[in-house]
Amino acid sequence: MAVLVGGSVLAYLALPAFRLGVDTRTAAAVKEARRTSGWGSYAADRPAKTTASSEVPGHPASMATDLVSTDYWAADTIRDPQPEVTVTFRQPTDVDYLLVTSGAGPDFDQLSRPKRVRLTYSDGTSQELTLRDDPKATGYLVHGYSVSWIRLRVLSVYSARGSGQVAIAELEFWRLG
Repeated sequence: MAVLVGGSVLAYLALPAFRLGVDTRTAAAVKEARRTSGWGSYAADRPAKTTASSEVPGHPASMATDLVSTDYWAADTIRDPQPEVTVTFRQPTDVDYLLVTSGAGPDFDQLSRPKRVRLTYSDGTSQELTLRDDPKATGYLVHGYSVSWIRLRVLSVYSARGSGQVAIAELEFWRLG
């Protein structure tokens, strides 16, 4: 038993990848315990920069993170079938909760809305979410640990008749403090 414990300690000290794996799993377990117990509160974490793989004129990516739900980011899904929005933070941060306001703001049903999305984190991990088709902000538990950026890729949409565009009014990022 002592050899196993000693070897584990040495591996933790000597191997950065092993240490990162242990630290990430430990942080995830602690966060999950805090979520289920109700201990702690969420704090907003605003991105420093928002970019997209494509944009419709007048609806740039920055509108998805400006905290104004009456404007929106939109992309042409005919030219860009799986558009992406990338948010970059000022410094590495944990992101534990994502609030999404889908659609084209007050014209919610005029453009398609994201249905399935993939979040890819700067550490190489990812997760997929199925978003609700709702004009109100909807929250999702996410698992970004010490990430400097997050990329949201639209995999499928709730279609709007006659529209080849997809829209997101707002993305808000929160960490459990």
